[in-house]
Amino acid sequence: MQIVVHRPEKPEEMRELQARAAAVYARLVFLYLERLPCPLEQKLLLLDRLEYALKEKKQNQTEPADED
Repeated sequence: MQIVVHRPEKPEEMRELQARAAAVYARLVFLYLERLPCPLEQKLLLLDRLEYALKEKKQNQTEPADED
């Protein structure tokens, strides 16, 4: 089987694709958390920790590297 993928050519089309992909990913995370066999409070804690970890990762990616 062959799959052909056409990437958006315009920057605004690429942003739209990224936004749609992010929405799908967020929905999958929500569904995964929803199905975990644990109390709601624990699920919310996991979600908070995930949000914190993602913010840390983003911050580390945007900080300039130290040059010696």
